[in-house]
Amino acid sequence: MKKRKIIIFSAILIICITGVVWAYNNDFFKNWGVFLSGNSKTNEKNMKSDKYTVLSNTLADSITKLTDEDDIFEIGKDVIILQSDVERAVKFYEETGYEKKDAYRLGVEYEEKYSAMYALAIKNGFQVSVDEVDDKIKELQKLFLIAENRDQLNEVMNGFSSEDEYWNYEKEVYKKSLPIENYRIKLEEEYKEKQEANKKMEDLQSEWIVWYEEFQRQEAENQHFVKLSELSEDVKLDKLAVFLLN
Repeated sequence: MKKRKIIIFSAILIICITGVVWAYNNDFFKNWGVFLSGNSKTNEKNMKSDKYTVLSNTLADSITKLTDEDDIFEIGKDVIILQSDVERAVKFYEETGYEKKDAYRLGVEYEEKYSAMYALAIKNGFQVSVDEVDDKIKELQKLFLIAENRDQLNEVMNGFSSEDEYWNYEKEVYKKSLPIENYRIKLEEEYKEKQEANKKMEDLQSEWIVWYEEFQRQEAENQHFVKLSELSEDVKLDKLAVFLLN
């Protein structure tokens, strides 16, 4: 059976699908793993509870789930974005060759779309259970054994203190990415069902990709994200209260 080039560590962002990232040497992947390990510890230290909080209708409930204010990068209508998440995205774009200004812009855009899609997935009933996340990790562990890019995956894993730490990190990531993945599959099915039956598969797939990218962009815009660092203390408190009570 031919080995498959698969991307099983979601910490490397969506642009990996282009294959460009695989041209980097093993030092890149190991250094990236070291960064992810430290980044995950920052998230763990700063979070009071679930790092992927969709803001609830109850102020008290939302406050108990929110991170320390210093680690909130942006807050939207339904979801918060952490400083540490943005730092991870920006770091990735920097490491893959983008200038700092472009890396920052792309990293923020990525996290806004990603978080907006998570909020929308949860609103549409795509929550996942602990067992579902565990099953996904077991699936990835099996795929790891036949991955063409296994050496590079190993280098990322070597950046963590242990294999268990790496998979625990992925488990936390998939608490957010799995609802998005499941919702995206549903959207793709619905989109393609509405298209012309005689349309070529490659054309249909290309059109879907364009549609989905615009859909994500619009959902991020609908969140009306506000950077807390740009607000005065008085306005910051007002904004937090308004979003939490929304």
